[in-house]
Amino acid sequence: MHATGVAGVRWVDLVLALVMAGVAALGLLTAVGSLREAERKHAPNDLVAEIEAGALDPEARGDVPWWGRELFMARAGVIASTLFLVGTLLFAFSPLVLNVCSQAR
Repeated sequence: MHATGVAGVRWVDLVLALVMAGVAALGLLTAVGSLREAERKHAPNDLVAEIEAGALDPEARGDVPWWGRELFMARAGVIASTLFLVGTLLFAFSPLVLNVCSQAR
């Protein structure tokens, strides 16, 4: 019996955490695929396009590096997905090692 008085809560927590870890892993795989695709294809430089269109003054920006939006979002997706996966796995770890009933006496 779990400390809440409901039998099997530990297994429900564990199954739910494992399902959500699978969803997070699929998100990470999707983000890694997007990152690989963004790094592979040659995207036009947004800064050059804006200067050629007359929207920006080429002297005002200087030598600041220009990152493409797609590459930035792909990298951010990998980082966020990794954090979600690690957090979910940490959530799945606690039902395996903690025994709440022994502390409730």
